[in-house]
Amino acid sequence: MSALLMTLQIGELINGIGSAKVDLEAEARMLVDWITKDVRQSEIKNLYGNDPRGDHIKFNMWEWNQTGFNQQYTDEYVEYSYDNQTETLSREFRNENGDVLVQNFTGIVMPDPDPVSETGKGIFYTNYASPTDNNFNSTDLLNNRRIIVVIKKEKSVRNRLLNFTLVEEVKIRNE
Repeated sequence: MSALLMTLQIGELINGIGSAKVDLEAEARMLVDWITKDVRQSEIKNLYGNDPRGDHIKFNMWEWNQTGFNQQYTDEYVEYSYDNQTETLSREFRNENGDVLVQNFTGIVMPDPDPVSETGKGIFYTNYASPTDNNFNSTDLLNNRRIIVVIKKEKSVRNRLLNFTLVEEVKIRNE
């Protein structure tokens, strides 16, 4: 009986951990997909002009001008900011009516802390250099026309810390 009970307890533990891992992966994928969609609606000049950093990006949205057959910026914008203290990534969206909608994504931790300052590097990067050089660099942004998004989610399940890291390279296509 005790062997059967122990087997059932182990099975329940493994099932709970497996389910939590799947949830972490799904949450990270959803967030990266959302950031990717937003960044692809921006132009490199607009991203560069809004002082991007490893923990913050902001850009205006654009729409297609049917008369001039070109892109034109709107008053709508998207801004992502990371708060290291609360481990929260906030997405702020200002729509065409001027309403500001804020969504907070919790459980986001900075990937790979900087060994020199022992602080997190950021969520947004512009190159794949060594961890100490892997900062958001405006020159790299203009030259390479890409942002690398790193989302690391953590969750404690049954006294075990689970984490999942997702890295996505987003090419900025609008010019």
